[in-house]
Amino acid sequence: MKTAIALAALPGFISSAQAQFYGLTALHSGSPIHFLPVNAAGESLHLGGISTHYCPEDFQQEGGCPNTVMTNFGGGNGGLSMGALVPGGQMVYVDSKCGAMKYTQPHSAFIPVGASTDGFSFTQGPGFGTLSWGNGFVACNDTGDGTWSVYAVLPNVTLPDVPRCFGFDAIATNETKPAAWEYT
Repeated sequence: MKTAIALAALPGFISSAQAQFYGLTALHSGSPIHFLPVNAAGESLHLGGISTHYCPEDFQQEGGCPNTVMTNFGGGNGGLSMGALVPGGQMVYVDSKCGAMKYTQPHSAFIPVGASTDGFSFTQGPGFGTLSWGNGFVACNDTGDGTWSVYAVLPNVTLPDVPRCFGFDAIATNETKPAAWEYT
């Protein structure tokens, strides 16, 4: 009987183990953003700071909540998802008005009119991967709290008028499971 239960659970375990999740780190040598992690907070992506999560109390009591302060992602060829367990998931999108990288609220697929969810490209290398977007990513120190807002470079969109913006490469490190129940 135990063998039958174990075999019945195996397909779910295999598909979960094969899921591609990864954390992102900014690379721009000689800049203050070099090696800062990409984190989720306030429905926007930032370099530095801490990731903000929520997990329902009943899942906490059952030990079902990831124990991390990191942000991770899934997919990346076309669309990009947050590494979240919440039913329905959370998608990353680019705000067409300013280029800001944002993500959907938990339990909601709402994306503003004109926002883009595709255009991402993930490439796995021998030791790490890279996530790219058309004309690249830029981080600007425009938050006032020491973190850097992440933007996708869009044609005809002017980035924030702040003295410190840096383009960066997004390097991906493999992870085996989502880092949060949901990102807030």
